Amino acid sequence: MTTESRLPVRRSLLNVLSAARIWKNLPLLFIFLSGMVVGGVPGDLTRIAIALAAIAFISAFMTHLNIITDRELDLIKKPHLYRMLSSDQRVMNIALLAEAIVPVGGIIYLMVGGNLATGVSILLFLIVTVLYSYNFFSRHPRRTRWKVYWHGHFFVLIVGYMALWYAGYYMSSTGGGLSWFPVFLGISLSEYGLFLFESSVDINEEKAHKLKSMAAIMGAVRTVYISLGISVVAVLLIAASAWGAAEAAVILYGFLPPAVFITLFLTVAALRIGTGAGLMYKIPDIIFNLGRIYIVLACIYLKYIVV
Repeated sequence: MTTESRLPVRRSLLNVLSAARIWKNLPLLFIFLSGMVVGGVPGDLTRIAIALAAIAFISAFMTHLNIITDRELDLIKKPHLYRMLSSDQRVMNIALLAEAIVPVGGIIYLMVGGNLATGVSILLFLIVTVLYSYNFFSRHPRRTRWKVYWHGHFFVLIVGYMALWYAGYYMSSTGGGLSWFPVFLGISLSEYGLFLFESSVDINEEKAHKLKSMAAIMGAVRTVYISLGISVVAVLLIAASAWGAAEAAVILYGFLPPAVFITLFLTVAALRIGTGAGLMYKIPDIIFNLGRIYIVLACIYLKYIVV
């Protein structure tokens, strides 16, 4: 086979990789790492690498699946995503198959190898992220995908985030996870509020396709206020979790600042609604990344450097 004949395949592979939107999914790995740092010092680097690889492949799979099922929804604002993904149907199908098989293999390895809770958590993450774009419980899996409904959207995001927190936590700990539940729930709610705000930018397309999302039902303005309300509840939950907690400093200085920052951002967004604040919708990705990196670094500092 000549080099020239291989170039289209290479280009298609790059297109598939670009369509995976790695920058948007990278923060999911930081959730796992943060949970792992909170749980303690992990011992097996091989299992950590396998868990991270499984999460990365699942993230790519859910993004690609979402692009396929949202093809009509994205025709106006993001038509390039499906064009990139499907530039070579054979390459796309192979990539989707690999993205589905590799995580399952990693999950089985973790379960059999002694990290049952982590394996189950990653499996739960896989299930809910697929349901987000393809409801395999229904006879009409695309039409009834969970992202179509506000409660499905909420369930997938919260359960998915929590699954990643506990996947990391149980990678380095065998108990005590229940005490961290309100903290993990609080930071998950906070990030859901930010994600809800970000997703409301597609309100016109969601209404046109009769989605029952929060933005389509409540409108953009009310959705921003709802996002802000959720973030306030999240801040209060995280702060209350520190009361009498053995690791109050980690909660207050590791988890609370990103949640407070999200609340401040959403407050500004609510004040600027209707004033042409389109730029506000481009900021959440930056906040997601910086917030999750902060939690990892802060937890490392507070748990293992400051004694």
